[in-house]
Amino acid sequence: MNSPTISIITPVYQAEAYLPACLDSILGQTFTDFELLLIDDESIDRSGAICDEYAARDPRIKVIHQKKGGVSKARNQGLRLARGQWITFIDADDTISPNYLAAVEETDADMILLEVAETYSDGRIIPLETVNLNATGEDIPQKVGQQLHLLLLRLVTAKIIRRSCVEGMKFQTAQKLGEDTEYMLRCFKRINSITMLTGHCYYHRQPDIPIKKKYRHSPIHSARSLKNIYKAYKLLGETNAEFELCLLCLFLHVTDRSNMYEVNKDWFKDETIKQIRQNIIKSRTKLPWSYKRRQLHAWTIYHTLHPFKYLKRLVMG
Repeated sequence: MNSPTISIITPVYQAEAYLPACLDSILGQTFTDFELLLIDDESIDRSGAICDEYAARDPRIKVIHQKKGGVSKARNQGLRLARGQWITFIDADDTISPNYLAAVEETDADMILLEVAETYSDGRIIPLETVNLNATGEDIPQKVGQQLHLLLLRLVTAKIIRRSCVEGMKFQTAQKLGEDTEYMLRCFKRINSITMLTGHCYYHRQPDIPIKKKYRHSPIHSARSLKNIYKAYKLLGETNAEFELCLLCLFLHVTDRSNMYEVNKDWFKDETIKQIRQNIIKSRTKLPWSYKRRQLHAWTIYHTLHPFKYLKRLVMG
């Protein structure tokens, strides 16, 4: 059997309401030499059955039913099975324009960036800001670093990547938020050319559930996840205070603050978070008021709970 040009990896979990539209948009592509790997992550709705129904109609579709392990584990399974020269990730609740995959015919770059539009349940379609990015070799870290605060660069979707560039590179399965960003930061170090193409669009469906409710992490987990991203970011060798501020706001926003003492102990005192804060201040970028307010709240509660430690510090200097 000949290998397809493109391998599409789609993790599937509880997506029965949106999955048919996603699959129809893929099967309606003008570029047809692809395989579609549907990784069903033990869905309890009809998602698995829908995958099987589509696979029975089109031999380009392969369905893998696995025990629930999360989106990163599903993507890793897809990477392991992919046979195409190129890799692209498409989420089960998103869709793509009919000419999306045809982008591979327009360039030979290792990574192709494509346009993204956010779609909402009320019918709104809002394009994301694109990046002016065409680079090769040693210029890639600098040019990527300059625009890393833009969401387009941090998404693992809306890209077509040469498979040889990500051979053996896995998603961090323990990371439940920001796994896209962490993976892409490592990926940028492994490519030799990157280009942005317009006219091929990825439609990203925005969930009705606010991110704050969808993700709620302990201070320890938030700090650990942020540390993983920051480690990959430092390897890029470029600094972008706007990107660091995005990271800080994202993880502070989803951190469970029901126990403010723990937030003070495990969030504000984390060395990585301290470094990010210093970098933001050094760049003269203002910290958001939410950060300052919550830090003050945590500090007040800490010293209310531990007044003798506070008084001792005042007396001893």
